[in-house]
Amino acid sequence: MGIKGRRSLRVSFAAALTSVIASSAAAEEASLGTLASSLHAGLGRGDFEFNMDVAATGRGSEGRAISRVLTQLPIRLLLDQADANVAEMRVQARAYDAERALEALARLEAMEHDPKDSKEQEAQRADRRVQEVLEDFGGVKPSAAAEVETPLQVEDRTTLRDTDYKLVELSFELAPGNYVFEVFVENLSRLKKGLLDRLRHKHTNATARMLVRVPDLHAAVALADPVFKVGHNSRQDYAARVYGLLNDSLHVHSTLYGSGSARVDMTVHDRAGEVHLRDSLEVALAGRHAVAFDASVNTLPAGQYVLALMAVTPDGAVGAQRSFDVAWSLSSWKKSRRDLDLEAEIVLTDKEYELYKSLPLGEKESYLDAFWERNDPSPDTAYNEVLEDFHRRVAHADANFSERVRGALTHRGKVFIRFGPPNEIQSEAVPSHLAGQGVEGLIEKVEDPYSIGDLEVQGNISESVRSPAANVRLSQEATRVVGPGRELVAYELWLYTGRGAPLLERDVVGIDTGFRLLFADTQGFGAFELRKSSATLDIPGLFASSF
Repeated sequence: MGIKGRRSLRVSFAAALTSVIASSAAAEEASLGTLASSLHAGLGRGDFEFNMDVAATGRGSEGRAISRVLTQLPIRLLLDQADANVAEMRVQARAYDAERALEALARLEAMEHDPKDSKEQEAQRADRRVQEVLEDFGGVKPSAAAEVETPLQVEDRTTLRDTDYKLVELSFELAPGNYVFEVFVENLSRLKKGLLDRLRHKHTNATARMLVRVPDLHAAVALADPVFKVGHNSRQDYAARVYGLLNDSLHVHSTLYGSGSARVDMTVHDRAGEVHLRDSLEVALAGRHAVAFDASVNTLPAGQYVLALMAVTPDGAVGAQRSFDVAWSLSSWKKSRRDLDLEAEIVLTDKEYELYKSLPLGEKESYLDAFWERNDPSPDTAYNEVLEDFHRRVAHADANFSERVRGALTHRGKVFIRFGPPNEIQSEAVPSHLAGQGVEGLIEKVEDPYSIGDLEVQGNISESVRSPAANVRLSQEATRVVGPGRELVAYELWLYTGRGAPLLERDVVGIDTGFRLLFADTQGFGAFELRKSSATLDIPGLFASSF
């Protein structure tokens, strides 16, 4: 039966967030992929990235649970942003009643349940639902709030690793129920770049949100949320919950409340429901007992997993679940999620990217691995020529086309990555008052498939990214006068003969006789945008706008 509208949203999240698995058999049959979508850690988005996690860790007063909000701040990124060895940070945490929040947020399309869907497809659908809810969140009065200001300080930030972080902890006492938790982080040592933002004294900031179920820890039998840790010797709290290449040992702690003997089972499932890890322990309860599990993740492929704890006592059974990610690619650890997503956007179709962007980190890595395997021209070897060519082109674009954003994300950078170096680049600088008239010749060359320039100049594209079949001729970028009056408007005409040097086979469809692209820097700040094209290029985020 189809479940539609707002009621669908409330019911599906309530089911995911309040589900308590009563037995190990039920754990194996549960839709753990869907649960994972509601149980993964939060990621801060905005002017920077950070991680957050929420866990009900102990009993509070008057039937409430102590809910700990853990914020993991990337030290080097924030100090580099402040351009200093010290930065003052403000961390604000809020908890909102989930039922009210979902009423305010529900604007999703009706969704039909297809019994033919696999558990992975169910999980992907739930990923999109959760993402849409959390992205549109707002306008609800918080049930609890707290904030703290804390410094980030080192003697020399250049010695820091990209993965070094500082933990900031805030806590609430909350009644059992469903909540949306929000963490807002400001770098008080760095103002935003926009003029209005500077006048309003706004600092760089980012926001993360999570859907969380706070359990009843005052019940006769109760189990606190799993808390993730890292470190082989000393155990350190870990909000990101990412294991694999740089953290290969999984450590999880919890607290069991009750009396008498108890058995605690730990299972780790993937999003398809397959069990990858099992462990168990016997405990003697006298009020409360700390439980801990340790395991290696070396046998787990990249992806997202659900860790389920199940405690069975003479007074009943209780369970708790949390998800974590496994990532084995160095780029998953060294690059920001935003950069990884934007690089994926360059090569994926709109439909592919729509699915990809809602996946958690481990599933994104697995998705891209499968994508590059499908496009590997020599699958029987360990070397993927297309993937290596992609990395070279990204590096070249970053080095040569950087504007207000990294070069790979500019219009010229995206075209270069997908189609390689043009056979010729012609540059022109036109007085701004003649910008609409003085470029007719270049426009004609875009529209005329037989018009090829004759400017003999030298280029700077490295041999590693040259089209092997083309005699590349490039013009030097025209000198621009960039001043208060922005006297000149600069243009670049890129001419490709034949099919260029497409990165992917699908890029050559419909292109046989070459194509021409006109980029313009109309503001005089070096930001070239695609303004006219003789062909339609299937590159997300790249649209030619007319003069």
